[in-house]
Amino acid sequence: MSTDYLDRLLEKHHVFGEAHDPNTLVTLCLNCHREITEGLAREGVSMRPEKNLHKLIALELRGSAVFLEFLASSYRKWASVLEDQDEP
Repeated sequence: MSTDYLDRLLEKHHVFGEAHDPNTLVTLCLNCHREITEGLAREGVSMRPEKNLHKLIALELRGSAVFLEFLASSYRKWASVLEDQDEP
C-alpha cells in the first residue's frame, strides 16, 4: 500500500489541542479524528490559546480524558470481537 494512500486516510491529532500543546500528537484515521474532535467540543475544550495556567491544565486534562475514553471504548470493542471469535 502506498504511503500517499495512507496519508489521505490518516491525520495527526493534537491530544490537548494544538493551541495548548502542539507537540503531543497521535495519528488517527479520519473518522476517529472527527469523533475525538467532536468529543473535545462536547467537553468544552476550547481550541483557543489559554494564558491562565490553571485553566490550561484543566483543558489539557479534559482533552486527555476524551482521548483516553475513546481509546478505552476501542479496546472494549476489540476485546468483544476477540471473545466472540472461535479459536482455530
